[in-house]
Order: sequence, then C-alpha cells, then structure tokens
Amino acid sequence: MLKKEWKKLLAGICFLGGLLFADASDFTPDRTLYVSGNGSDANDGISEKTALKTIGRAAELAKPGDLVIVKGGKYREQVTLEKSGTPEKPIVFRAAPDETVLMTWGWDIEGWKKLKGTRFVYESSFPYAINMLWEKRTLSRYLELESMELLEKQPGGFVFDKKTGKIFIHAFDGGNPASAGIVAVPYKKRDVKDPSPVPFSVDVEQNNMDSSRLRIFTELSGITVRGDYNILEGFEFAFFPGAALITGITNKAFNTGSVLKKNVAYGCSGGFRIRHACDAAIENNRAYKADGSGIHIGGGAGSDVKGKNKNILVSGNYLLNNGPCAPFDVQRRVTSGHPFSLAVYGRSEDVRFIGNTVISDDPSRLYGTMRCKSGVLGNMDVCGNVFVGGGPVFYASSGTALIQNNTVIGGNIRYDKTLADGSEYKPELKDNLYLNGNKEKPCFADTFFYDYRLRKDSPFIGKGAYPEAGQILYVNVSAKDGGDGSSPGKAFKSLSAALEKAVPGNCIYMLPGTYGENISIAKKKSVTLRNYGKGKVVLENASFVLKDCGKLCVDGMIFRNSKVRLENSDGMEFLHCVFEGEGIAAENCGSLKAVNNTFVKSSLSAPGARLVLRNNLFADCKSLPVQSDLGKTISENNVFSGGNAGTLLKEWKDRYSEGHPSFAEKVKLQDDYLLPDESRLVYSGLGWTFVGALGPEKKKREIMVEELKAMNVLPDRIVLKWYTPFDYPDVRITCKDGKGKNICNIEVRQGEYKQTERTKCLKGFDPETDYEIGFVFTNSGGTERTEKKLKVRTAERKEFTPKTLHVSKSGNDTNDGLSFEKAKKTIGAALFSALPSDTVLVAPGVYTEQNEIFIDGLSKEKPFTLKSEKPGQAVISAGNILENLINIQNCENILIEGFIFTDMYYSSIVSGILIDRSKSVSIKNCLFLKMKNNVSNIYMRALNSSGITVGNCVFYRGFQGIWMRDCDGVEIFNNTFLENAVITLAVESGNNAGIRIYNNIFMQYAVFPKKNPAVYFRKGEKVFCDYNLYWKGDNPNLRIATFGNGLWDISDKDTAGAFEEAQKKYGIEKHGQFADPLLKDPKNGDFRLKSGSPAIGKGKNGSNIGTDMSVFLK
Repeated sequence: MLKKEWKKLLAGICFLGGLLFADASDFTPDRTLYVSGNGSDANDGISEKTALKTIGRAAELAKPGDLVIVKGGKYREQVTLEKSGTPEKPIVFRAAPDETVLMTWGWDIEGWKKLKGTRFVYESSFPYAINMLWEKRTLSRYLELESMELLEKQPGGFVFDKKTGKIFIHAFDGGNPASAGIVAVPYKKRDVKDPSPVPFSVDVEQNNMDSSRLRIFTELSGITVRGDYNILEGFEFAFFPGAALITGITNKAFNTGSVLKKNVAYGCSGGFRIRHACDAAIENNRAYKADGSGIHIGGGAGSDVKGKNKNILVSGNYLLNNGPCAPFDVQRRVTSGHPFSLAVYGRSEDVRFIGNTVISDDPSRLYGTMRCKSGVLGNMDVCGNVFVGGGPVFYASSGTALIQNNTVIGGNIRYDKTLADGSEYKPELKDNLYLNGNKEKPCFADTFFYDYRLRKDSPFIGKGAYPEAGQILYVNVSAKDGGDGSSPGKAFKSLSAALEKAVPGNCIYMLPGTYGENISIAKKKSVTLRNYGKGKVVLENASFVLKDCGKLCVDGMIFRNSKVRLENSDGMEFLHCVFEGEGIAAENCGSLKAVNNTFVKSSLSAPGARLVLRNNLFADCKSLPVQSDLGKTISENNVFSGGNAGTLLKEWKDRYSEGHPSFAEKVKLQDDYLLPDESRLVYSGLGWTFVGALGPEKKKREIMVEELKAMNVLPDRIVLKWYTPFDYPDVRITCKDGKGKNICNIEVRQGEYKQTERTKCLKGFDPETDYEIGFVFTNSGGTERTEKKLKVRTAERKEFTPKTLHVSKSGNDTNDGLSFEKAKKTIGAALFSALPSDTVLVAPGVYTEQNEIFIDGLSKEKPFTLKSEKPGQAVISAGNILENLINIQNCENILIEGFIFTDMYYSSIVSGILIDRSKSVSIKNCLFLKMKNNVSNIYMRALNSSGITVGNCVFYRGFQGIWMRDCDGVEIFNNTFLENAVITLAVESGNNAGIRIYNNIFMQYAVFPKKNPAVYFRKGEKVFCDYNLYWKGDNPNLRIATFGNGLWDISDKDTAGAFEEAQKKYGIEKHGQFADPLLKDPKNGDFRLKSGSPAIGKGKNGSNIGTDMSVFLK
C-alpha cells in the first residue's frame, strides 16, 4: 500500500465524516437483539449479557420492528437475511456505536518459505479450496495459474496444489509474502447445518456440476438481503466474493424497501450491489479497491431475469479505485470491471446518483464503462457528484435524464447520442464543471484530500458539485501579516487567528511548517484542522488548549513537545496525529476519539470521558500510556512497540476487553515517524489502513529490464525479447539506421493478461545493415519510466535449408532442438531459433504458452510448419489466462497441424489462433475444445488476410467458432462445429472475395435464446456454400444462414430459419442436408460418425461430411 493511497483513503474518511457518523435513523425498535463474539447462539439475545454469537442466528430470530446491535469483533460468516420487515417496522442490523464489526471470509496465510531453485516463488499451505487470493498491502487480487512454469515470471500470481494443499506464490514486489499480508478466500459449503469452508481436496467445479455431490458457493456476499425492508448499517466487509447485496428471489419477487448505509467494503470482487429490487438505497458507504464495481445495479443477461430494478437511490458514497488490477484485468467470478454501474444489461428504471465521490486514478487499475446494452429507463438523476480520473459514460435510453452540478477531473461526461430506433437521445446537462487541462486554476480547497469545494477566488463559482464557496480557511506560518485566510496565498499567519474567525462547518488547512505559538481557544464547535497537501505540519514546544469546545477534529498534525489540553469539551477527534514527548490530557470531557495516531514516549489521559482508541501506535512508552475509565473505553487493534512492549500489552489486556485485540510488534520508526516498509503494521489497521499516524515512505523506483536482446536476426526482420521481473510495462520501440533515419515507431501494449516477458518482431529491414533500437518502458499512468538502447546488424541474404526443430516437455531450452534427444522444452524457444520453412515438431504434452510465429515459409509447397508429432496429443492450453495462443501477423506460407487448443477464457480479445495481414495460412487436423466446464471464446480469428484454409478440425463449445473479416481465398471444409454459443462461422468480406464452405457439420450452434445462424456472410457474391449438414440438437431457435447485418443477435427477418428457406433465399446448399449427423459421443470428445450417419458419402465428390477422426487415432 502506498502512502498516496492511504491519504486518499483518509480523505474519504474525513471528508465524509459528517455523513458517516451522524444518526441517520429515528427508528425506535420494538425489541433489541444483541450479537457478540463472546456470546452464544443458545442465548435469547435480548441483552448484552445474553448476546447471540452469530449474525446468522440473529437473522433467523429477527422479526419486524427489531433492532439487531452487533458488537465489535471479527465475524467469519456469510449471512442471508430472509425475514422481511414492513415500511413502519423495518428490521435493522446495526454495528454498535464506534465499534468495528468486521465481517470477513478471508484467512491469513503465514509460514512462507522460499521455494528452492526459484528467484521469486515462496510456498506455504492452506487447508481449504481457494476461491480467490488477495494482498492486504495493496488490496490487489492475485491471479491463479495452472502452471508452475508461468509462476516464476508472474508477479501477483499463485498456484494451488489441490492434492496436497500447498500454495506457491510470486508476490507483487518479488519478496517474501509475509510483508504483503496474503489472505485466502475459500469456497463455502451450501449446507446450512455445516456452512464451513470447502476442504482443498474437493473439485469445486465438478461438484457443482454433479447434483449428487456437495454443493458449493462460488459467489456469495458477506450479507445478502432477500427480505423486504431490511436496513444494514455500519458494517465492515473484507475479503468476500461480494460485500453486500440487496436482491429479490430471481423470477419470483422483487426485494422492496431495503437499504445499505454507512458500510465499508474492501478486498472484495464487488462492493455494494442491487438486483431485482425496488425502492432501495445505497447511502453513505465506502468501497475501496473492489476487483469489480464499487456499486453495481442491475440484473443478469439471460432469461432468468424478471423485470427491472426500480426507484433506486445511490447517495453520498465514496468509491476509491474500484476495478480490476494486474496481472489480469478480467478475473473470473467478478461482478464487472468498473467503478460503478447503474444499469447493468439495462435492467434499471428511475435511478438517482446523488452526491457521490468516485476516485479512479490508480494507474494499476482498469477503469471503464460496463457494457450494459442500454441506459436507465424512466428517469435518471446524476447530480452533485465528484468524478476523479475520468468522467462517466451513459448509455442512451428512452427515458429522461438530468445531469447537473457534477465535478469531473481529468475527463468529461459522455453519453450515447442515438437510441436504438435512430432517434436522438437528449439528456439535460447543466452547471457541470470539467477540469481536463484547463488554463484557469479552479481553486479547489485541497485536491490531495479530494476536497473539491471551491474557494472564494475560484472562477467556477456556480458550477460543479459544490457551486458555492466552501467554508475554508488557510494558515501559513511563513505568510505575511494581513491575510484573511481565504486562500493559501492569503493565509493567516497564526492558527489562533484562524480559529478565532472559524464558524461551525469550517475546515482550516494548515500549510507545511513548524508552528511555535501557544494556542488557547474556547467555545468553538464543528471545526476541522487538517494538514494541507503533502506537507508536514509541526506544533513544537508550544501548548494547544481547547475549552468548552465541541466536535472539533484535528487531522494530520505533529505535536512535538507540545501539550494538548482539553477542558469541558465533547465530541473531540484526533486522527493521524503524532504526539512526541507530551500527549493529550482531557478533563471533564464527554467523548474523545483517537484513531490512527502515533504516541512516542507520550500518553493520553481522559478520566470520565467516553474514549475510543483504534489503530494507535504506542512507541517507547515507559508505563501504560492511557488512563481512562474501563466501562467507557472502546479499544480496538492498538499496537505497542519498544523495550517493554510485552509488559505493557499484558497490562492493557488485563485492563481492557477488546473485540479486536491489541498486540505488540517490534518496529523502529523511520525519519518523520514513518513505518519501515517491510513492517506488517503497514497493512494491519482496521478499515484497510496502517497502524499509527503515518505509513511507509514511497520509495522512488525505476523499471528493471533484464534479458533485452535480439533473439533472431534475419536479413529483413529482427525478433526482440525482454524481461521486466517486477513490472508489467508498455513499451515504445523506435528504430534508426546508421544515418539516423527513423525506420519504425511502434508501441507494444499489455493486454488484459499482463506479462513480464515479451517479444516483438520488427520487419522491413535491409540486409547487412546496422540499426539502433530504442526502448522506453513505461508503467500504467507513466509513474515509472526506463529507457534502453540496443544495436543490431541484420544478417546477409542466403539460401535456407529447411530443418526440423524438436520440442518436448522433457527437453531444455538451452538445447539446439535438432533431435528429440536435444529437444527444446517450449514451443516459444523453438520459434526463436527457427528459420524460413523450418518445421517445429512438438511431442505429446500440455504446453501453456502464448506464441507468435515470426518466420515465413519459402513457398506454399515449402511452408513454415508448426506440427504436433502425434495428432491430438500436443495440447496448447491458454490456462484460462492467455489471450492469443498462436499469433500470425504479416507472415505467409504457414501450416499449423495436429494440435488441441483449449482453456481459452471468455473475452472478446481472446483467440486460439489469430491471423492478421497474412497470406497462405493453413490450419488442419486440429481440435478446438472447451474450457473445462465452460465455453471458450473465439477459436480462430482472421483479419485482412488471404489464402486461408481450415480443414478437418473440430470446434466444440466456443463462444465463437471462426470469425473472419476482410479475407479472400477462404476455404473451410470437413470441419465439425458443435455447440458454439453465438457465432459458429462468420465471414465478413467484400463482394469479390472467394469463399468456399463445404463438407462441414453445424450442430446445435446457437445458445438459447439466441437466434444466430450457423453461417454468416456479409456482401460476399463469390460464395460457394454446399454439401454441409445442419442439425439443431435440442435448440429450438435454430437458424441456417444470413447474408445481412446484425452479427450478434440476428432478427428473424434477416435470416433463413428452415433449411429449405436458406436454399431458396440465398441459393446455397443445393446438396446440403438438415439431419442428425449421428456423432458417437461428442460430449466426451468422440466426434466419429455412427454407422448409418447421413454424413457418410454425402459430401463433395462423394466424400464424407465432417471431421475425419481417424487421423487422431493413429
């Protein structure tokens, strides 16, 4: 976790403080139930002494009009609220005042040891089946890999051995995971009587497919609100698949009248969600770094969705950098990938998004707009919000919209201009403030704290989320006399002057400096003191006395040998302050909060006060540093360090009862009271923060680049390779010849799946010529940058004698590959060594690799060949993460033969084989198979290419089978297409493109309720489509073909439904058939034809239709 991120977090806490701690409900309960970690579910729960132990038990007992008070502590539960309240008598679940109710389904993993023979990999063990893995320090989610070979070069990756329970991890910083704080979120049993985590040895996916086995939750929120009129207030959710969800019962009923308010969520795949609900609200919550949306409103995309969400209020929430993170921007089992979504799949009506703060400026996160297909229906109000790091994008709808008084930093508000029917969408936009490279200074209060209130000298008064000038004052010890405090340039010279002028609601920002004045202020109410920007504010050798004051908050100050005295005051708060030498003495005070402070050889005395202590660090104290009344003190998660920390901790525990125990830790504070970077206190605070006043110093770093070299230098091309062990940078590559002439300027960007080891082939060079290649490595957001240079001389032209390179799982990439005994271990290594028209022969085994073919064949008769030694026994797996398994760009005369391609995850950018701007490419005898228990994505994609042939292949359960665009000379024959979800075969080409499609089987090729046809053409006149066999299986929406638009969801009028209609309408399939092909056992991988199949002997020239599976049985 970086110091900057913590400051953003603290800004959210402070800036929304008035909302978060106010009593937002006048609810008077009929009955109060209590829950405590020290209670028992055998109790009746009607008093604190007879408290229940679990929130789940309270949910079972609750009835309309009940208030459930949950005492502070850790609750490892996943709870569903089934009972309903009424509008007059809701059921309220509320955290006890000033106590932290932490709900979590995360388990810390400790005991890490370095794995021998590796540079970055550590190992430990975990007893349960892992759903997801998180790092506390950065709140980044780790990527599960299926290959140990990938792990060494995958920061933020892990491998879990389901047979032994061993976990292997490569931490983001490459170091010991103990300094990162690794948390595992296991799967949970569905058994109500035994809702425990699932043991590591259980195959989760297989169990959920087989109804006779143990049923397992793969996605479950901390609390799911199913009952009507439930209010959930003041909870902290950490490390769940989802934080909190209001939902109706799918296809049966809406949830009505439920509210999520004043809750906190972090380390979850999604934050606060609403689906199948009406008259619901999400108010004054905070969501930090969810791996999906911070707030998510909408239903599913399928036929199980009933109706729309209606009349939804989203108000006063603080959303900090929610969205997926590297190394994988599209994690499995994640809600979506965006800061907030108001109408997912268009299933929302009448939504108000009011007064929220949306921060999206962490460059390691991915931000965007949910592909929700349509906008909010009815009316949408988006007013008074602050958007940092880019503006929102809204889909058009037939409803109305008011988008008013929003502040957008680093972007604009965008929306679709046209509705589906072609009419214009006209939302009302007024008085919004856009800051995106403006010349005028906006004069915000303090952007470092995300305080976007306007000062009096702002030229934008009347616009934005805060159109009126804020109640803000400034103090600068270095200022000239005579300032009125209205801006940093006109700051008061003394804090006393600012406090004298302050009125309720003022925020006084103190500019960096050392202040030595003695301060004595009386009768001030509702004022905040805060350190301005990134500077250090020190009150040294002075006194700070407050008398008869109320609700004053002091944030971010250092009191060095300065006395702090509070007299007859109430509602006082000290946040993120340092007290050295002296401390705080409070007399006759009502309540006092000390949260995230550092006390160095100092103390706090508050007899008689209601005292809240949380996340404080007491360093080098000689005696117990706090004097307070036991019955009035709430202590949570404070830390002792120094020579007698153990003794003080024992006294502390004997004195105070804690729901979140305090502990002792060896820690030596750095300069300016910063924590050591490797200390676990960096991530050990409640609320996803550090312990103490300040986190670690942000260290300057540069991107480390290793193994930068030219792997293969030919007369006309250079293959480059590099490795960045700690980063996932984008790379700008420039090339100049000896005369300084620019040859190329390209960018190599990371995809959804991030990699540290990259390659790039540059083409178009002259032989025997010197070149200088420049590299600029830049992390997302440009925060780190490294430049490198490489000098290369191209090879001379010569005749190439084709050779065979061998690849085997038992090989070694240092071998020359010229024999099986000296085989290379990876396909990639063989491709680096290959020359034109070579053959790369791959032995049986599973190869989890993503490769690019750099080399051409000398002719069609002498192609460059990538071939499985035994057809169907060399498997190229995407491992559910890789994007394009084989990438063929600007190449010609290529043959790919005999492989199985599998385990491609569902994303529009993923392909088994990608062919781009290439000529004469042949794919034969290959099997494209589904990803375990799901569909894969595009099996084969070809763009702007010619001479593409695909023969004797199987395409089984891909989201898309083959998709070609602007291709000519296409020949697709003797393939079997089965259960491809949306697009089976699409060829989008010009009128003169030659397309031949024959002898193929198209069976059950569109997922319900889609009506997409088996074969899609666009514009093609030279189309031969005949001798193919079609069969619907159990899909009633079968369509045969279309020659029109609407690739994704074809309407009836644009397709030929019945087989005879296709023949008549498009003049195709004169010899085609509509019949069951009688495949032997396709669901278990046997695509052979049964005896009597209509595909036997009915193809072109009397051949069989479909794939000849005998080649795979040899």
